[in-house]
Amino acid sequence: MTETANKYYKQLFGLTIVLLGIGLAMVYSASYSTSAEKYGYSYFFFLRQIVYAGAGIFIMYVVSLVDYRIFKKLAYLLLILSFFMLILTFVPGIGRKINGANRWIGLGPINIQPSEMAKVFLIIFVAYLLEKKESKLESFSFGFLPCVLIPGFVMLVVLLQRDLGCFAIMGCMIFIMMFLGGVKIKHLLLPVILFGASVGILIIKFPYRLNRILAYLHPFKYYHGSGYQSSQSLISFGAGGIIGRGIGNSMAKHHYLPEAFTDYIFSILAEELGFVGVFVVVVLFLLFFITGIRLSLKVKDKFGRLLGLGLTILITVQAFINMAVCTNLLPPKGLVLPFFSYGGSSLIVNLFAVGILLSIARDLENV
Repeated sequence: MTETANKYYKQLFGLTIVLLGIGLAMVYSASYSTSAEKYGYSYFFFLRQIVYAGAGIFIMYVVSLVDYRIFKKLAYLLLILSFFMLILTFVPGIGRKINGANRWIGLGPINIQPSEMAKVFLIIFVAYLLEKKESKLESFSFGFLPCVLIPGFVMLVVLLQRDLGCFAIMGCMIFIMMFLGGVKIKHLLLPVILFGASVGILIIKFPYRLNRILAYLHPFKYYHGSGYQSSQSLISFGAGGIIGRGIGNSMAKHHYLPEAFTDYIFSILAEELGFVGVFVVVVLFLLFFITGIRLSLKVKDKFGRLLGLGLTILITVQAFINMAVCTNLLPPKGLVLPFFSYGGSSLIVNLFAVGILLSIARDLENV
């Protein structure tokens, strides 16, 4: 590697490992009481997360050694694979419904969430398509429509899974990549309007989604109902103060705050490590974003540049949306905090995405 490539490689790798290390510590701290209560020992969820992290790091390392351009050749195959796996969530005996949503495939004691994989595969496909159709992007029929309609089938299945948060993230990512890829603004306006309108209708049509919006606007007014999680999350932030209660000393994780080691692990971090801990994590994600963007902008081929931008934005946008939800700056979305929240699907897929970024960094002198 050249000196520049080595710099970006080390920065991305180092930031990922630091974030993952803090995340593992928080998973143990946030889950040990629930683990002891359910399974008789404190390390159940932590040890499983260690296994997921080990598998993810191995995958990240292997992918970093592979020429990222191979994903260009696999773009259609990966899109079809993600579509097929999303469909499997509806198959009796294979798919698992949790909290009324068909989002998981069951493999014994393990649940796989295909939508996590689909987000990354969708970015790969859109990057491939935007490069392939570069000369036709000014055409609505031959350049713009394929970039919307083909990924649209995947997004439709995600919507049928009742995963509005993932649907919204996918739509935003496709719009961002198409904008960065050179699609005309006038072609983007109509789908953006339709996308926004459809999200609005889906919120209004389903009472539980509308209740989330009301709880977001007035969390303590709806404390005994839909605003409970948001209220408890804000209480955790307030209890943390400047330096926090100390690692392991959160009160919210003792059945006060649901999803304490998954969706709301950032709130537990805020309570235990205070403003200082929150500030450090925010800065780390900002550094990851800046490093990934700077790396991607140095890539000369369009596929690699869009792929790097898309993956960097995906990881960091999800992180900041999760943190915004925990601080009630956004309504609940059901999105996890990358590298922190408990769960194998998200962790392994995000480390897979980092592996692609490392592959781009490693090959920087050739692109």
